Amino acid sequence: MKSKLGSVTVMLMAAMAVNAAVIFQDDFSNPGISNQNWSASRSDIVTISFAGGECTAANTSDSFSVLLIHDLDENLPTFTFSVKINKPENKDAGFYFCLGVKGNKIVGYELYLLESNHIIVWKHTENAVVKLFQGQSAYLTSGYNEIKVSKRADKFNVFCNDQFTGSFTDSEYGSGNVALEIRPGVTAKFDDVVVNDQFEEASVRTCFADDFSSGNLLGWVKSGKGQIEFKSDSLMITTSDSACNLVTDLQLNNFVAKVVVSHRSGSDNSPYGFLLQGRSPDNSIPQSGFIITGSRMYGTFIPSTSKFNLYNSQKIRGAAYTEGGQTYYFYDTLEISKQPTTGYIFKVNKTALCTVPEIGFEITNIGLLCSDSLSLLVDDFVAAEGTEAICSGTNTIKEKTNNKKVMRITRVVPYIVDPLGRAIPNFSNIEMKRNLSPGIYLGADQKKAILKN
Repeated sequence: MKSKLGSVTVMLMAAMAVNAAVIFQDDFSNPGISNQNWSASRSDIVTISFAGGECTAANTSDSFSVLLIHDLDENLPTFTFSVKINKPENKDAGFYFCLGVKGNKIVGYELYLLESNHIIVWKHTENAVVKLFQGQSAYLTSGYNEIKVSKRADKFNVFCNDQFTGSFTDSEYGSGNVALEIRPGVTAKFDDVVVNDQFEEASVRTCFADDFSSGNLLGWVKSGKGQIEFKSDSLMITTSDSACNLVTDLQLNNFVAKVVVSHRSGSDNSPYGFLLQGRSPDNSIPQSGFIITGSRMYGTFIPSTSKFNLYNSQKIRGAAYTEGGQTYYFYDTLEISKQPTTGYIFKVNKTALCTVPEIGFEITNIGLLCSDSLSLLVDDFVAAEGTEAICSGTNTIKEKTNNKKVMRITRVVPYIVDPLGRAIPNFSNIEMKRNLSPGIYLGADQKKAILKN
């Protein structure tokens, strides 16, 4: 399967040193050893198996979580702890780190995967439970996911499948034991537990591209009730009474982004296009949009905008046009760019339509906005830091160059085109063929000439 991570990663510092010491690891390939490595906090409500090279744990309680605890032989003020977790899609599972006991209370940090694409970290003290971090990862998949926490001093970095998710700071607990967590009513699987003594620096993704040929949404976070389908190496988004947005984690400062969109059906007045998101200190998500409509209008909005205006442009091809049994589907290439001496420039089909001087926040996510009552065909999404919308490097999905879409024509019946450009329908009808005048005709797909003697 083609990798869709498609991201050029710039390391802020060297990631884990070559001589990193592994303090503890368990790949569950030896049930006897694994049985000695872990002790259950509630053995009366959990069943554990180490068969098949993985740990399977089933929590039979509806009320209490179970921890499978490993006591580390030494305190680690600096460490990286990684676990592969396989949980049911609609359930939660996770692990503890810097785990300890004060009185009869378990203290330390708890990380778990929510049934959505969120990763959350809680701090457990003797008297309270405090949320320290909540992030969304576009790289969570069905089956196993590798979740990693790396600590140095009071800083913690969180990774999902080797993609940086976010960081938080806290100095309450400097070290401690580790544990696998099975939440109430959950059967979860774990594999490849590793603890080493190195800190892994955060990395910054600088580009992302998707031609939707792999048939999955790896790298995307979906919100809303829209229906997603993959058709002919493209993505079909269909909405009814609510919007559907797709965004990918990407921090952008000076960048170029492009996407090809075709309005297939639905409202001509519902907007669609680029969606930019950020993060605020109060945990709100500021948004900005650069959008068009099927009626060939465009507009923009920023967080301070309560409403926005739409303007006409013939540069926009917009919604499909039907006449005489013939449907013309059009493709629009949307582009947004921002450079050090410019604002945010919005282009459609290579023509600049407007410039927004400032959107009011730093971009942490970019993607697609699809309002209600729409059916859109989307292709060739690419966003990259720099002056070109190009992702270069290994495992990169490059923008298609052999499929420059402008218009597609669909007819109810076969037809040909005469030398004057007139469409002649029902060409499959034998009587129609006989009545044609001698000459050269062009097939409907414009790929084959037909000679009539």
